[in-house]
Amino acid sequence: MVTVSEVKRWNAAALNEIATTMQQREQVLINSGDDFGKIMPVDGWTGGAADDAGSAHRLLHFRIDKMAAGASVVHKALMQASDAIPAVQNAIHAAENLAEKYGFKVGDGGQLTDAWAGKALPQDMHPEDRARAQQQIIDDVA
Repeated sequence: MVTVSEVKRWNAAALNEIATTMQQREQVLINSGDDFGKIMPVDGWTGGAADDAGSAHRLLHFRIDKMAAGASVVHKALMQASDAIPAVQNAIHAAENLAEKYGFKVGDGGQLTDAWAGKALPQDMHPEDRARAQQQIIDDVA
């Protein structure tokens, strides 16, 4: 399980940089596949060796296309993760701020502890508001 402190250290910029590199590699594969697809075995070449060369050419072209498709999937997944990190970090930060306001503490494992257990609540704090805040914090951290 990922800890709260680990999530706070996630680096969206670094992940975005990796995604950009992956996109560049994807483009290299696409361009290489396009170039490779234009190269045909020697015109007029016939026989078993020519058939084998043509089969090998098609297989290699298929593999390049498959690698490019895989690189595209990885690139998109990296971008989605990179885009999601700030929202997750903001949710944790907001949950920690709310916890502090209502006398709770968010542990590194996501558990919520009551810093005011056994103590009287501040006069301006309604127990139902505190209970709602507690549930909100639990939901946000989850």
